[in-house]
Amino acid sequence: MSPLRYRMVWHKAGLANKLVSCAGLSPDGLYLAVGGSQEVAIISVRSGRVRCSLRSNSTVTGLQWTLDTKVAVLTCTFKDGRLVSFTLGPDGRRASVASELALSHEIRAFAINASSTRLATGSKKDVRIWERSHGWWREVQRVRPPRTYHDNHLTPIEVVSLHWRAGPGRREQLVISYKRHGVHLWDVATSAFSEESILTTSQPIGHTTLSPNGNVIVVTMRKTFDVHFIDKKSPSVTVPHDGNIHNPAAFIHEGQAFCGAHKKGQSLYQKPDLFLLLTASPEKIMLWKAEEIRS
Repeated sequence: MSPLRYRMVWHKAGLANKLVSCAGLSPDGLYLAVGGSQEVAIISVRSGRVRCSLRSNSTVTGLQWTLDTKVAVLTCTFKDGRLVSFTLGPDGRRASVASELALSHEIRAFAINASSTRLATGSKKDVRIWERSHGWWREVQRVRPPRTYHDNHLTPIEVVSLHWRAGPGRREQLVISYKRHGVHLWDVATSAFSEESILTTSQPIGHTTLSPNGNVIVVTMRKTFDVHFIDKKSPSVTVPHDGNIHNPAAFIHEGQAFCGAHKKGQSLYQKPDLFLLLTASPEKIMLWKAEEIRS
């Protein structure tokens, strides 16, 4: 493959009079979901126009697109503790509620597995695993707190992010990142943490992202992006950044590389097979497309 560069192909000045809190591209790259204060907007990438809006009484805190029997499903979390999944009509103009979950606390992180059959939710210190039953979510496991050490046993346990991956023998594992208690693997089949942690540290973690194949994780530390290979076959790699612990990172080129933000409040989302990169700040959304640099 020739060297690539990213060219901005689309931009939008956020939502009307509202700051953007999260954004994500649909699996087919046709729609962009943008969350803000009391609204989720579904925007056509082709026209830049809002196809439909989903109203709420609470701020949108996160979203994830998944495929369920080839139908695009958008799942959103809200500050009041609700998680709602929507299905879109064929033209993107209509959205129907597919399932809903209401908790008594804010969901800080969540992840849905590739088959859309399992859900993981994380509050400030609590991680739960749910399975879908007749279109609704049923709690099946609660993850026990991670091990603590002399330098973090008095520090509150806070969940940063969650990711699903296929472990040895295709057994499903949940990658759990804690703010000051490292990154660990939870084995769903045994309801226990793996003996060896991905990262043991009491230093603060601001963000993590997992590669498409589930074998590499990028951890945003205070001044560096730390790249860890989960199978431990390669040494960890450290890449410096501008010192914002909340700088996100995104894998690009089908997981062969990653890019990281260097501006406060910016988020990155990658659609690997389409070579599209979405960057979002509270005020602006931009879509970039990879092009070959020809000599």
